[in-house]
Amino acid sequence: MPFDAQPHIDAIKRARETRRAVHIDLFYSAEDREYVARLSHANGISALGATPAHALRELSIVAGMIPDEFLPAAPEGEKP
Repeated sequence: MPFDAQPHIDAIKRARETRRAVHIDLFYSAEDREYVARLSHANGISALGATPAHALRELSIVAGMIPDEFLPAAPEGEKP
């Protein structure tokens, strides 16, 4: 069964819909032996999980906890 990341991506976008464009990098880290979900234009904001869904779920929690002043603006020309 293919993994559906869209619900998790939508949750992150809803959390930031009036603030920033959201781009998510999702990859497997052999070093950590877990999946990494990372906000691509927000250096250092990432989460780990045993599955892609878990990593995205954790990132949605982390993203919702970060005050706006600590998040960089989206790259020029991008809309939320």
